[in-house]
Amino acid sequence: MNDPQLSTSTKQLDPRKLKAGTNAINFTINKANFSIGSYTLKIMIKDKDWKEIKTVEKNFQAKIYGVPNSILDLDKAVEQMVYIASPGEKDFIEDAKSFEEKMNRFLAFWEKKKPNSKVEENPIMHEYYRRVEYANKTFKGFGEGWHSDMGMIYITFGPPSNVERHPLDSDAKPYEIWDYYEINRSFTFVDETGFGNYRLINPDFSRWPGYRQ
Repeated sequence: MNDPQLSTSTKQLDPRKLKAGTNAINFTINKANFSIGSYTLKIMIKDKDWKEIKTVEKNFQAKIYGVPNSILDLDKAVEQMVYIASPGEKDFIEDAKSFEEKMNRFLAFWEKKKPNSKVEENPIMHEYYRRVEYANKTFKGFGEGWHSDMGMIYITFGPPSNVERHPLDSDAKPYEIWDYYEINRSFTFVDETGFGNYRLINPDFSRWPGYRQ
């Protein structure tokens, strides 16, 4: 098994005699430290002389109950909190000494965001990372979608009330205007390069109301 995030692996042997024909084998993996991420399970059958007979591989993902399925890298998930967490809150999580401590701090942050502490489901966390996932799929410029200007606005304020697109105006570079009626704000993005890297024009961070659910 291999976790790209932690670069760890484990090997376990299970010597046994097999009969001719079909054999049902049950095996429990012991003392394997799984964290969130992608893994590969590799099963190898060898004969008594340790000659390989058959090898099968299966990819799978380890997840934590209550955490959005899109989160497969804790460090990345913490980095993506930039639009909802203060620098101090992010630093506190990132400064954890172990994966377990970092995960506990991460979950504690989101626990405070719950609208109802008596319910296991955390709609705020799920909506936030839904927006991150959507941004990564939709706003592709020169980097990851969540880190783009469009991704920043989408994650912070959610879907706009109206989008006005101008991709082919003869007298202007491609641009879009996003209107948010509920907060009385509009954001204009211009593709200066022609490669889909839309940049926010004149962002006034002082007037931002902060993360909007």
